[in-house]
Amino acid sequence: MNKIIILIILATISNMFSTFEISTSPLTHNIFGSLYDTHEIWYTKYGVKYKDLMIQHVGTTEQIAGYVRNEHILRVNFYRSLHDVPALKMHQELNYLAQILANHIVLTHYFEHGPTVRKYGENICLRKNWRGAGDRAADRYYDELFKLDENGKVYNFNGTEEQMSDEDQVNLRGHAINMIWKNVKEIGVGVAYGDWFYDDDNGFWEKRYVVTTITNPRPLILTMYKENLLPRIKPFERLEHIALPSEEEPDNVLD
Repeated sequence: MNKIIILIILATISNMFSTFEISTSPLTHNIFGSLYDTHEIWYTKYGVKYKDLMIQHVGTTEQIAGYVRNEHILRVNFYRSLHDVPALKMHQELNYLAQILANHIVLTHYFEHGPTVRKYGENICLRKNWRGAGDRAADRYYDELFKLDENGKVYNFNGTEEQMSDEDQVNLRGHAINMIWKNVKEIGVGVAYGDWFYDDDNGFWEKRYVVTTITNPRPLILTMYKENLLPRIKPFERLEHIALPSEEEPDNVLD
């Protein structure tokens, strides 16, 4: 019975996502790099195989990857709407870049940012279960705004430019900043699955889905924060999420 209910829910959500457009237009100009630069980096690492890794979903299926990707983008755009900034457009080229990054993390077993992190905005997350992975990754990123800094305070959207762009603040809340930065225009998401991972802060992780997010243009480094990080115009809330069996499992994001 539970399997039938899950299939009905997923079918309903799939129909809802069917109108989600994937842009193939030229990417918005990005001062930090270009697609050519980024492809060169991946070619250097994997040779001609890199093109296959942009469309494969290591350890999982295209259907699962598509579900998580769409769920994540919808959740990201919900959080952006709280700050009255434009919704991000899903872009095919960024999906490719996010997917090769997800596959790269699985193949290397090393949970770390990729070699193109300085070209685009990049968030990465591990989830035990693919169900809800897109939602929960965005939730974890947004929650960084509520982390207490060394002075016991959350992020101050009404601070001065200097206060808002303080390097310690940026390091503490980098995923959230990537997600709600006003001038970001496009997004891509990759999904893969691996048996084990290692990261320098937490050691080993077993059996996780990797959710990778690439955004363009990359947010500026320690500049133009007042212009691009706007206070909420709506009270903070969580979108209702249907909890499915075995969904509530530990996850991890990389600081």
